[in-house]
Amino acid sequence: MGPKSTLDVVGDVELEAIAGGFINALLILEDVVQDLSEKAALGLGHQAGDEVLEALRDGRQALRTPLAPGHADADLRLPHPEGVYPLGQRGTSMLNGFMQTLHQEGELLRLTGRGYEAAFDAGYEAAHHVLAPRVWSKAIGPRFDIQQVCGLLGWSPADLKKAVANRRLLELPGHETAYYPAWQFDAIAQVVRPEVERLLREFEDNEVFHPHMIAAVMYKPMDELDRQSPAQLLAAGGHNDRVSDAVRAVARRWAQ
Repeated sequence: MGPKSTLDVVGDVELEAIAGGFINALLILEDVVQDLSEKAALGLGHQAGDEVLEALRDGRQALRTPLAPGHADADLRLPHPEGVYPLGQRGTSMLNGFMQTLHQEGELLRLTGRGYEAAFDAGYEAAHHVLAPRVWSKAIGPRFDIQQVCGLLGWSPADLKKAVANRRLLELPGHETAYYPAWQFDAIAQVVRPEVERLLREFEDNEVFHPHMIAAVMYKPMDELDRQSPAQLLAAGGHNDRVSDAVRAVARRWAQ
């Protein structure tokens, strides 16, 4: 049996709703990232990028769909008007910490008192804000936000926007900010790696420019790179031609 949940003690319907939102945020994010990473690695075509982005856009609606009961290692089952939410030991531990943090910061009082649906949405939004950076890092690796990139490069937000528009930098949309995979930067020289523009052009030229898919590919070990990722070889230096060849092959597969 996994760790005891805060909900076992509190037992409030609205707190159950907040936890339900948390669980859905966790599971949907993990499913989407796994799907993204697998499709990017297999090079199944650029349509996969559209599928992943569509899943993200429809996430708020999808989280309404209850999970089927009978999960073998479920340590916690939360009631919901349409079913139950199974949650394993790891998820229960995360939920426990999440709920305790909300309580300690006085957020539980703010999030309750408005009914089940509002509490469910509040739990989802709060959890997504906390979990998304950690979950996405599994697929795309370390990343910087706008403020960090501007500080590193000595750029203004306008400079950053121009570089993205000119395909000299890969940008991933985020909540009230944007993110930039860390492999694009030479942190010591405090510059954008000159290879980045050439790599992004490979996808642009093949009309398969899907930022999340590109970010996942760059972070994924490849057989043709001796099970290293393009990002690792860029950081090591001296492997630009090998990286370009591998990325070009992926872009061409997606374009087929």
